[in-house]
Amino acid sequence: MRAITPEFVGSRIKKIQYWRKVSFGDDIPLIKKIHIDIDLFISMIIVGNHIDEYFKYGLFKKAYSIRRQFILDRQRNIFRKRCNDEKKSRLFDDKAAFNKMFDKYLGREWIDTATCSFKEYREFIERYPNAFYKPADGSFGIGIGILDVSKKNDSLEIFNELKKEKMILEEQISQIMEMKNYNQSTINTIRIVTLIDNTGKTRIMAAVFRSGRKGELADNFHHRGLAAKVDIETGIVESDAVDNELKHYKEHPDSKLLIKGFQIPMWDQAIDMCLEAASVVPEVRYVGWDVALTPTGPSIIEGNCNADPDITQMPLDKGVWDEYRKLI
Repeated sequence: MRAITPEFVGSRIKKIQYWRKVSFGDDIPLIKKIHIDIDLFISMIIVGNHIDEYFKYGLFKKAYSIRRQFILDRQRNIFRKRCNDEKKSRLFDDKAAFNKMFDKYLGREWIDTATCSFKEYREFIERYPNAFYKPADGSFGIGIGILDVSKKNDSLEIFNELKKEKMILEEQISQIMEMKNYNQSTINTIRIVTLIDNTGKTRIMAAVFRSGRKGELADNFHHRGLAAKVDIETGIVESDAVDNELKHYKEHPDSKLLIKGFQIPMWDQAIDMCLEAASVVPEVRYVGWDVALTPTGPSIIEGNCNADPDITQMPLDKGVWDEYRKLI
């Protein structure tokens, strides 16, 4: 159990203040603040939500019977313990190990600077001078970037810096225009969630269309990205988009393209690929696959064995715990 220190308490107070402001603005009557804070802590005890979820899912305006329909922090812990083997899950957390395991689904070249030689590194950046880099143990799009082709990237100094940071270098992905049109600066992906149920059958549980914002490098939802729910039968986007600041969008705020009604290209291919990939490590039964659509077909960016259900529940403001509970 985490120690309750002054720093811990202070960080939680700041988080509550942030989410109150996002949800209600600056001018919140004192009595409403007190009511929200009391209800938040009661809800944490009764249904097991954490602070972010209370505001993201608007639990403050929902009856407890509705709150229980959402996958919240308590349910995620149950989920993770029942579905995903802890040791095997590390293959998904380590991007080098993941790339080795799922290489056939990546559709791009890559190299691990932590283990490659300087010669191998130089040969790689000669082929891909503007390679994409990301930390082997990173998440939420933190630490990613593109090698600056104006610099002498084949120097031993830069190689040693990348090696020290345990960076993975990857050939940049080229996405099809239908996806690129939503935002030019990011690879706009589909999140496809698979579950190997308690009978051994692999199921598609949810799908989400994701798009980044102008100037960003990733479409990650926790870094200004947008998310909209996709109908898993048709591949058609069935909701408006939402972002992590609880704003809703009928059209992309930068490209102005409509979101709801968009037909995801290569839908059947993407579904088949994720169903096949889900069987590679069957001990990890629950995975959220981030898929790019390239001119040569769908390509897996990464698999998330602790995929946050926020982007599958927020767009339609609908909890999905009942759908999972009977299958795990």
